[in-house]
Amino acid sequence: MADDKKKIKDKPEEKAPKKERAITKDMKLGEVIKKYPSSAAVMLEYGLHCIGCHVAEWESLEEGCKAHGITKEDMEKMLDELNSSAVIEGKIVFDEKEAIEETREEKMEESKKGFFKRLNI
Repeated sequence: MADDKKKIKDKPEEKAPKKERAITKDMKLGEVIKKYPSSAAVMLEYGLHCIGCHVAEWESLEEGCKAHGITKEDMEKMLDELNSSAVIEGKIVFDEKEAIEETREEKMEESKKGFFKRLNI
């Protein structure tokens, strides 16, 4: 009986195949936004602000993440969120004006951080 338990214990666990994603790292940013407008809110949360940029038409999600310093781990988390039913089914309402204002405020804060460093030479 003990040998039966050992055989079961030694058997490697079978992993379930990873669910196929609707949004992948190879997709162009523009393509993702056009197909899934709710994805814009998630991308902005991760610092991927190139949504409206002309480069979004030929830059992949992975390339955009690399350009903005987003780690592979954070990119995978973002992909998980992007593939949530809320994004795929369009349940997230994206307020473009609010997003633009938030981005503008973030840029202003970033520019202020380096301001005094430049003055203290």
